Amino acid sequence: MSQFLTILLAVTLSAQTSPPVQGDPALIEILQTAQKANENRYPHGRLRLTAEHKNSDPKAPSLQLEGTLIWNGDHYRCEGVLTNSALPPEDPINTQSAKRGSFIFISTNSKTITCSLRSKIVRIDPASNSGPPALVPGPPRESWYRIGNRPLIELLGPHPNFPQTKIASYFVERTGNDQITLTRKSLANNVMKAKASLSHDGNIIELVSERSDGSWSKDLFHWAFNSEGKLYVSELRHEAYMFIQLEDKGWSRYYTVTKTSEFDPRYRPPEGLFEIGSLSLPPGTKVEDSILKKTYRIGGEPLDSMIDQLPSLIELMKQNGFAKP
Repeated sequence: MSQFLTILLAVTLSAQTSPPVQGDPALIEILQTAQKANENRYPHGRLRLTAEHKNSDPKAPSLQLEGTLIWNGDHYRCEGVLTNSALPPEDPINTQSAKRGSFIFISTNSKTITCSLRSKIVRIDPASNSGPPALVPGPPRESWYRIGNRPLIELLGPHPNFPQTKIASYFVERTGNDQITLTRKSLANNVMKAKASLSHDGNIIELVSERSDGSWSKDLFHWAFNSEGKLYVSELRHEAYMFIQLEDKGWSRYYTVTKTSEFDPRYRPPEGLFEIGSLSLPPGTKVEDSILKKTYRIGGEPLDSMIDQLPSLIELMKQNGFAKP
C-alpha cells in the first residue's frame, strides 16, 4: 500500500471513530492553530532558569536547580548547579554547600553528554538510552508545548496521532472574554480539562487530568512577554497526586516549579557548543563513552579498577536524582 493510501485510510478511520464534540467545535481549530504556530516558534535561544522539586514523603529528596539552558533545533545544553538533599555532605561544617554539584548536560539527536564537575566524571551515551539529570528541561518546544513526549496539539480535540477509541466526548466553550476551556472525558471516566488564554496567543494556561482511581495532575503555565515582546513561560508548575507501589509508599503528592528569566530567542549558539570538546575538562577527568565502548582519562592518567570506580558512579547517580542516599 502506498504512503498516500496509508495516510488517507488513517484519516478516514479517524473520522469514522472520532467521539462527538459538544459546545462550540470551531473553538478547537483556534486551540490547534495556536499549537501549530508553536512548533518552530523559537528554533534557538538562551534562558536562565531555577527549578525546585518537593515531595510529601519526608524521606524523599528535595531538589533545586539553577542554571542556563541553550538550544539550537533539537540540540540543547544545560549548565548549572543541582542541590540534592540526598547527597552525603563532604564538609561537616558547611553541609548545605556540600550538597551542591555543578554539572553540564548536552543532548543531541544521537547522544547525551553528562558531566559532573564535582566527581570529575563524563558519560557519553546514546540518546535513545539516556535522559537529562533531574529538573533539567528541554528546549521550549519540549517543555512549554508538550506534556511528557506528547505535543499539546494532540490533546486538544480529535487528532490522528492520538487514539480516539477510548474517548467518550469533548466539550469546548468560551469562558469569559479571554479563555477557551476544553473538557475531554474517556470511557473509563478519566477527565482532562485544558484552559487556553486568547490574550496569550491561544496558549494553554492550565491543564488538569483526573483519573477514576483518584490520582490527578495539574500543570499551570504562566506566560509573560520579554523586553522585545516575545511570549514565553515565566513559570511552569507541575503538581501530581498518585499511588506509588515502590516500598509500599502509598499515595504521594509532589510538585515541580520551573521559573524562567533572561529569555533571549535571538541568541544563536556557536558551533561546537554541543560537543565534548566544548567542556574544557581538567586533567584527570574520567570519560566513559558507551557509544565507542571505551573509558579514558583526560591527560592520560591511568584508570582505576572497577571497585575504585563504584563510589564516584554512585555519587553521580545521586546527584542526578537516580539513587538513594
